[in-house]
Order: sequence, then C-alpha cells, then structure tokens
Amino acid sequence: MSKLTTIKECLIYSNFIDKPISESTIRRLISSNEIVSIKENNKVFIDKYSFIEYLENKNIKKGKKFYKKKEERNINEELYISLDWFQCTFYAKQKNYFNISELKNILIDLLHIKETDIEQQDKKYNSYQKVLEYSGILLMYGDETYNHCNLQIKGEGCRVLYKRLKEKGENWYTFLEKIYQRKGKITRMDIAIDDYEPIFELGELEEKLLKREFTSKFKNFKYLKDDKLGENMGMTIYLGSNTSNLYFRFYKKGAEIEAKSGDKSINYNRYEIVLKDEKANSVLKKIHLGERLENIGISLINKYLIVYEDDKLEDLWSKWNNLVLGSKNFNFDIPTKEKSIERTKSWLKTQVSTALDKVMIADEKAKKNNLLPENYNTLDDILSYSNLKNNDKEKEEIDRYIKSKETIKKETDLF
Repeated sequence: MSKLTTIKECLIYSNFIDKPISESTIRRLISSNEIVSIKENNKVFIDKYSFIEYLENKNIKKGKKFYKKKEERNINEELYISLDWFQCTFYAKQKNYFNISELKNILIDLLHIKETDIEQQDKKYNSYQKVLEYSGILLMYGDETYNHCNLQIKGEGCRVLYKRLKEKGENWYTFLEKIYQRKGKITRMDIAIDDYEPIFELGELEEKLLKREFTSKFKNFKYLKDDKLGENMGMTIYLGSNTSNLYFRFYKKGAEIEAKSGDKSINYNRYEIVLKDEKANSVLKKIHLGERLENIGISLINKYLIVYEDDKLEDLWSKWNNLVLGSKNFNFDIPTKEKSIERTKSWLKTQVSTALDKVMIADEKAKKNNLLPENYNTLDDILSYSNLKNNDKEKEEIDRYIKSKETIKKETDLF
C-alpha cells in the first residue's frame, strides 16, 4: 500500500478524527515544508506519516473532544470492518413487474454465478410469494402485481458473497456501486467492526455508560447479559432504538462462537452499526462519491457516542480513543474463521494469563523453600505436554503468522 495520499483524503481523515483542518492550511504546510509532499503529473501527494504527526503534535481540541499524543496510544491492528447484513429493493423500469429472466440476471450480475446455480422456490417469504436462492442469499419477488423485488443477504450470505467477489477480483465497493447503478433502495445495511484484540471489555463500557461518563445522541440504552456465559462473555449493549433508522449493537462475538462450537480460543468484540432506509441510502451515496466505508463507520460511532475518562467529560477515555484512532488500520475484509496466532494470543491474555501468573508465583515460592528443584521451570513443564511438533495445522498457522508480520512490515498504510 502507498504511503502517499491526496489533499482530499487528508481533509476527510482530519474531520473523522475530529481535528478538522482547511485545504488552505494544508497547502500552507506544504509550501513551508512542515509536512512532506511530492508533485507528480501536476498533482500534489502528501506523506501520510508526516501529516498524522503534524495533527498529533498540534494537540488540536474541538469542544470537549481531545485525542492524546501518538506515544500515549496503542493502535490495534486487528480491526476488521465488513458488511454483515444487506437488504435492498429493486423496482421494475420498463414495465410494472420483473420477469423471471430479469430476476435471475440480477443475481448472476451481483453474485458472479451461473443460472444453473440459482434455486427457484415457490414459497412465501415475508410479503413475497416466491424466492430465488443461492447459498442462503435470497431474491424475493411476486407475481405481475409486484413492481419490485427484494434482495436479502444475512451474515453467512455476506461471507459467501465476499468470497465470490474476491474470486473475481472485486470487493464490497464494486458490489455497492452495482447496487447504486441499478438504483437499488437499501432497506437495511449492517456495518460490522470486529476487534480481534479487544481494546476494552463490554463490562467496562457498561460501567462508563452507567456512570454517565459519555455524551450521545441516543436516548435509549439496553444491556443484556447471558448468565450461562458469564457477565462479560455474554453481554450485548444496545444503543438507540431498534425501531429507528440507526442504532448500535455491541456484543462479544467470541461468546456466540463458543456457544455454537465450544471453541473458547476465539475472543473478540463486535461493534455493529445498523442502518435502515434513508440512513443506509445516505451511506451508499457517500460511498458512490468516493468515501471509504471505514471512515463512515467510525465517524458514525464517534458522532453518536463519545466516552470520556470521567464525568467531567473533558478527555476521551483512553480505550475509546484507541478504538477511534485504530480505525486508520482497518482491514476492509471478512477474516476467515480459521484460528490464528493473534487470536490465540488474545485468548491467552484474557483467559489464561491470571491462572498462569498464579501458578508461576506459587512455583517460585516453592523453589525458594526448597520444595521444588532449583532448575525447575514452570513453563517448560507445562509445554512438555504440547503435541505441536506432530501437528501440521499448527505449523501452518505459525507460517501464516510469520508471513502476515512480514507483509505488515513491508506495507504499512496508516489511513
């Protein structure tokens, strides 16, 4: 990824972290060499690092929002943003209804599939009479009295779609542009932000909200806990009304996976932005005009909810600050469900670290009291039970981890 950016992108970035700067100021900084820039083909490009450093060192305040200096934050590189629900309506252009060939062509074009991949079902779904289906992706329609059809892609369908897009060298942006060109009207779109190295536990956020250490445009808050999974592991926080056109849903995605599969090693938070009707279509138009979904997503969160260190509402809560600033490293992707070293490390930190610390302290005291051999090593003893040497899948996981670190080292993109 390039380390250079445009003036327009700098303006968008400075606004979404709430440190607005004018185009004239940026041009002045270029002229005075306060930020690094180059000129190619009569176009000016700015070095991202120098621009970010300028913003951080200025310590700009706006109202009561304040972002800490670079050295005081810990940016999370395990943030992923994707779509987790997409639903839109298409209206017939030439006549008052779609024929079956036109309906199939919609799926063929959007999903890159063949006509033979599509299953036709004569069953009612919502207010529609019939359904075309491909791997859980539904196109609902009716008879000649219907002048519209409805495309519904839920969570698993989004993963199927994204896989198809990647195979054809496309992405979410090309898909959304096709929706825009077909004049689709979105009825619901969920933007999912997955944090694979949880910056904070949801119980911490709940405590902040209960103490009123925040400002928000939402009037409704709801907390749901699953006692079977534990207070933090099974918590869901709703911000805003689920009947409105915009609300947030924060929950422990790892708890959902554990409940389904029993796998306790996947520990991550999901922050969902649910958009409906005009709110969703407004986002679609912004993306058509060139805005990035990651910028839009984090801007919406920061616009509707800001969490502070205390009830003085002056300095941002450091962990909230890390979430906002960490968005510059967003991976606009749907990560695979396979295990990774980073997820295993995250699980060790949150689930094992306290127990391991206790055992090691106990063994050290035992050694001092001559109750264990002087050369006894707790970690060596525990790891002696590992079967890693005979596990090819685990070795492949290590290789993927090394390759990913090499890629990050070579290609750092801060926006």
